[in-house]
Amino acid sequence: MKGYLYKEIKQNRVYIFLTALAALCAAFLPIIIIMLSEKTIAREAFLIFAQSGMIIRVFCIAAAFIASLTFQSMTMKGDDTKKWGYFVASNPKGIKGFICTKYAFVGALALLMFLLSAGFDLIFTLIANTVGGIGIVNAAKVFLVLFFIQLLYNSVELPLIIRFGAKVGNTVKLILAIIVSIIIALIFIFNPAGLASFISMAVMEGDFSAVPKLIKWLMPVVSMMLYVLSCLLSCRLYMKGVNGNYK
Repeated sequence: MKGYLYKEIKQNRVYIFLTALAALCAAFLPIIIIMLSEKTIAREAFLIFAQSGMIIRVFCIAAAFIASLTFQSMTMKGDDTKKWGYFVASNPKGIKGFICTKYAFVGALALLMFLLSAGFDLIFTLIANTVGGIGIVNAAKVFLVLFFIQLLYNSVELPLIIRFGAKVGNTVKLILAIIVSIIIALIFIFNPAGLASFISMAVMEGDFSAVPKLIKWLMPVVSMMLYVLSCLLSCRLYMKGVNGNYK
């Protein structure tokens, strides 16, 4: 397991750095964009941010977490070869050791994104509220929800990549992304049951009071359970992928 973990860290150190950079952008890119557009770094920039910068904040957070998901997917690159697959199968740690380490590393990247995003955003809100004299809410709850969404997404994507290879897996991911984008667009266009308004309030003000307590408890439990089950499924699918779809 230690050998596999060392391999993951060394092979994917660029994606670790990029994940940290994405977290930094999620917190500070919105105010940087406003400062550049208004050509000022003074208190006025923070006041403008409080008045009209929240939409920019929403898009920057979404873009940062999509980028983070992409980096997590890229950690699978290079592992979809028959040569590596047969080596894994013959290794004393076996397929289970490799797959469990891969899932642990991808999960750690998602956790790193959450922790850094929440930390950087806390620093930003402290600066903005102190310098600008405004009352921006920290987005830690939003980042926590996005962390569990990442686990759910990876629970679906990783078995597809392991079974069908990175190329097919990325194609399926693109299709899923398009479907999700269409659903989100329809939600904001038609606003069924005020769902779009709720999403906006949740992201911009961290207000999740409208969410039933049962769902608040179920989401983390279900996402983690599915992630574990996905790992076990991938262990069973691995050799089928090696023999059938890997290069």
